[in-house]
Amino acid sequence: MALIMSCQNEAPITLGNGILINNVTILTPNENGYTSFKGSVIIDNDKIVKVSKNDQTLNGNYQTVNGKGKYIIPGLIDSHVHLASIAGMGWKHKKKYPELAKDYYNQLPRSYLYFGYTTLVDVNNYAPNVINGILRKPVRPDIYTCGDQIVVAHDLMMNDTPVEDRLIEHPHFLHDKYNDNVEMPSDIDLDKHTPKALVSRIVDESQGICVKTLYEDGFGGTEELTWELPSKDIIKEIVTEAHAQNVPVLLHANAYEAQKFGLETGIDVFAHGMWHWGKLTDYLNVNELPETHKNLLIEIANKKVGYQPTIRVVGGQKDVFNVNFLRNKKLQHVYPEDLLNWLNTEEGKWQEQNIRKYAKSFFDGLTNEEIMALLQKVVDKVEIATSTLAEHDANLVFGTDTPAANTHTMPPGLNGYLEMQKWQESGVSLEQILLAATYNNAKAFNLEDKYGSIEENKIANLLLLDKNPLKTIGAYNTIEKVIIRGQLLNRENLSATSN
Repeated sequence: MALIMSCQNEAPITLGNGILINNVTILTPNENGYTSFKGSVIIDNDKIVKVSKNDQTLNGNYQTVNGKGKYIIPGLIDSHVHLASIAGMGWKHKKKYPELAKDYYNQLPRSYLYFGYTTLVDVNNYAPNVINGILRKPVRPDIYTCGDQIVVAHDLMMNDTPVEDRLIEHPHFLHDKYNDNVEMPSDIDLDKHTPKALVSRIVDESQGICVKTLYEDGFGGTEELTWELPSKDIIKEIVTEAHAQNVPVLLHANAYEAQKFGLETGIDVFAHGMWHWGKLTDYLNVNELPETHKNLLIEIANKKVGYQPTIRVVGGQKDVFNVNFLRNKKLQHVYPEDLLNWLNTEEGKWQEQNIRKYAKSFFDGLTNEEIMALLQKVVDKVEIATSTLAEHDANLVFGTDTPAANTHTMPPGLNGYLEMQKWQESGVSLEQILLAATYNNAKAFNLEDKYGSIEENKIANLLLLDKNPLKTIGAYNTIEKVIIRGQLLNRENLSATSN
């Protein structure tokens, strides 16, 4: 038995497979902000069993970590990822280079852990086999999903599929009975395509903890609207059914009109920031948030609707044209060497042409530098919107959309650190960032009994840092130890360079 300056009235704690982190500054978020004190955290197996300002009497089997001069925080949560998508490779590349894809997936869970993301929410689990493969790995974050994204018949997600094949390619579509533009074939059993049927499928069959759907009205006017938008009534029915089954509803909504729609329909989390203020041609050079937009964001903040700014979605597209991005030495920790080498080839730069094609005439005749300048104007808008939300104490929840459009400039794990930096540059305080990536996320997804704070009986997902994250954003890159479900890991062993 080891005696560690116990208070006389404290009963000894017996550990079977434990960790004692002592002499450490404990930063734990909560409903009112956070508390900070020096003390010890005691773990047994995968749970936190004691958090104390006083030293404890321990016996049994445990190891000790001296936390003197260090800080311990809850593991970070990224509540908007796409684990089946490969950052830097489309499906054609994945098929052509299976070994690169294999290496990527092997490193993927370690990349998230390297930057402290111990819990992930995949918001569109379109490839369960990929996630199931990650779940079988001995070292990985905890993973939850929203199941399949709810696709409304003939919406954007079906737009690239021939009309005659859409309902076959998307067999679990939602029928919007309020949309008179859509006719259903007579042989379709509409009872299988109701909000109740789809939400039940997500919760019961996919063990989904959330529901995600979409309102996309044209990418700021760069696309002609050739798809159907959901009606307010059908989204309200999704919300009602999801809440009856105790899961939140996320809405893909990156424009003013889309977020107005989301607020009116009662969704729980906006899955993107407001980077489109209207038609791109009308708003590209507007640098001041219109009063209507500001009032909407303030209402979102006041109603405490969850909000994921995802600044790096557009920022990542901008970085595709940045010749210096692939020179970032941090990339070697999250990308296997062979994949990183391939990304530096001409074939690996396919995303430049892909984005030019997507942007259509907006990028015609522009150099890479000019495209970066144009995209920065869009980034500015989401940063201004994020600043307004932060100023009004919005319910910010941390998500990155990694890797949006398979973009190599949104590397797993590292992209979360880059997103945090952008939040701070936009005026989000360090306290708000810590809360968003821990407690707020856990609460938004009904996971607060497991994650989000350092409390007894919660899952032991923790980070030991060399610096205080309430003093510098750089603290999130000073991780010394990652504790995942009670497993103590040295950060350097999670790097792609250690394989």
